[in-house]
Amino acid sequence: MRKPSLFIVGAPKCGTTTLYDLLSQHPDVFMTVPKEPMHFCKDFIRESDWFWGKKKYFPYRDRSRYWELFSEWSDEKVAGEASTVYLYSKVAAKRIRHFNPEARIIIMLREPVSFIESLYLHNRREAGEVRSLREALDLEPKRKWNHRLAPSRIRFPSYSFYREFANFPEQVRRFTAVFPREQILFITLDELKSSPENVLERVCRFVGVSPSRTSASPASSNTRRLPKSQALRKVLESPLVWQLPKMVLPRKWYDKLKDVYRGAAYTLPSRSVMESDLVESLRKEFKPVVRELSKITAKDLEGLWSYRERKLSSSKEDPLPVCLGGTLGDTFIVFCKITKYWQKHGGHYTLRRFNDHKGFDKPLKEFFKGVSYIDYLPSKSHAMLSKEIYKHVYLNADVEGGRGTRTRIKDSVDFGMEPFPDVPFKPKRPRGKHVGVQLHAGKSLNNYKGFRFSHVLRFMSEHPGATFHLFGTGYGYSERSVRRFCRKHGIRNHVGRTSFSEWLRYLKSMDFLYTPEGFSAFFSLSQKVPCRVYYIDPLSTKRIHPAWKSHADLVRAKSVILWPWLFLGRVRQRLKIPR
Repeated sequence: MRKPSLFIVGAPKCGTTTLYDLLSQHPDVFMTVPKEPMHFCKDFIRESDWFWGKKKYFPYRDRSRYWELFSEWSDEKVAGEASTVYLYSKVAAKRIRHFNPEARIIIMLREPVSFIESLYLHNRREAGEVRSLREALDLEPKRKWNHRLAPSRIRFPSYSFYREFANFPEQVRRFTAVFPREQILFITLDELKSSPENVLERVCRFVGVSPSRTSASPASSNTRRLPKSQALRKVLESPLVWQLPKMVLPRKWYDKLKDVYRGAAYTLPSRSVMESDLVESLRKEFKPVVRELSKITAKDLEGLWSYRERKLSSSKEDPLPVCLGGTLGDTFIVFCKITKYWQKHGGHYTLRRFNDHKGFDKPLKEFFKGVSYIDYLPSKSHAMLSKEIYKHVYLNADVEGGRGTRTRIKDSVDFGMEPFPDVPFKPKRPRGKHVGVQLHAGKSLNNYKGFRFSHVLRFMSEHPGATFHLFGTGYGYSERSVRRFCRKHGIRNHVGRTSFSEWLRYLKSMDFLYTPEGFSAFFSLSQKVPCRVYYIDPLSTKRIHPAWKSHADLVRAKSVILWPWLFLGRVRQRLKIPR
């Protein structure tokens, strides 16, 4: 059974209607009429029913009524809807995920302060909001305790919580928590206004249809307006006035009549409804929100919305920053030799396509192919960047930006907050035999959480008399349990020390290292650690990777792979690996 797979989830007043209109004209895309069924926001449905004391809004709350919206879906490849309150809802993301795990999510954003102003004008026009935005903002805390203070014609009170509505990072996280990053597309209102053709092309590629030949107009479909006259508005908004046209006219003609009504009853505001001091205070309040949103979306929203001064390079001798991207969190990956190739930095370089690199599992041409999606980059630099990335095989990322922009790393070690050192670290070697065990493997290997304490005891039995060290973040274990285990068995506890320099300091002193990390991260680590690394993958039991078939290759890489858990002794004997 086919299911709708395209959801424009919000936020409102961010160009969603314009994008909806453009997609509705595409021959391979079916969009619902009305635009916003609002079927999956059960929390707002309950809130509205309680507020009004009856089922006044949300006519498509039942699944049968919702499916009726797609009754005319025939030959189109993709079907979708554009309910803009889904992003704000606390339950919509999980409900959409349960309805269709393969759904494509489009999230549209705009600068928070302008969003608040536009949302206020909408509520003032449609819901009878108070005549001052400052007063509406002051009423927000009281409205959360007393919903009767909400505007008289509001659908549900939460729609008038302006600061909460503009807290985009919290809302975006609800979708990134249940959907893979490659199923989510972020679009800003600024992008839609400046280059609507490019935005439409990106959306078409994202949903899996051919780019549309429809002319993409940047004009706003829902321009903010205020009523010319309250008396005229009350007459034209009376249900009796629109009951007969709605029954007689087709939907298309009825919508055009509504547009004529809007032009007659409403006008554009002559100036902003926000005082300058209110704008400054709100921008100061939302500065950390924009910074956090930039990290989540991997877009330079701080620079785009002028929340910080951008210092672009203008000097010929000013090279491209060596920090091209970052690991999970705020960790930077440093390409030390990249400044040899770029002596100028003319803007952002964006890798549009996600490539699931697997280190040696994919040849160098895959990296060339991935880098070819970078905008405004000469072909010669493509090849140079590809070779540089290939040297760091732990990089398994979707690069989405330029200087200092973070990237998403899969199957990799998170080395903490410090950049990679330019010079090798040479600590003094301790006496005796030392064995390291990484206690945390991350969530890469099918949610495999890493070695358990019983595994560590097994390793200890294979290396009698050796000093054991525990490394990693200790994911899944409490600090107390780790300390107790280490104290009981005489193990050196380094869990929680995630900076790269500390990793090197201890790992370079090891004679052996047990790690269940992904293959690419393991091989990168083996190049930096002069000890013998035992890579154990309990989920890969069928064959040894072709690059590691011969014992000579293993010795050359200073690494040993033991495949799998149940046949450690047999594999060790077959490969003639010394203990």
